[in-house]
Amino acid sequence: MIVPADVRAGDALRIIRTAGGALLEAVELYDEYRGGDLGEARKSWTFRLTFRAADRTLTSEEAQRVQAEILRALVEQCGAELRR
Repeated sequence: MIVPADVRAGDALRIIRTAGGALLEAVELYDEYRGGDLGEARKSWTFRLTFRAADRTLTSEEAQRVQAEILRALVEQCGAELRR
């Protein structure tokens, strides 16, 4: 994801945990990239997300739904955009 340079990783992690709810078992900031075509006003983050339900096997649709909710929250709350 791409975020404005002034967004703090701790804030993004809090947003991810809240939006991920009970199905998000773990989140880790895996990589940060600055520079290049991003310019000075933006940076790119890669997060590793682990989803799990204690009582059943998750479907890919359930995991995708939670991912979409996390992305929506990051877009709304910290101006993120998905890096393609």
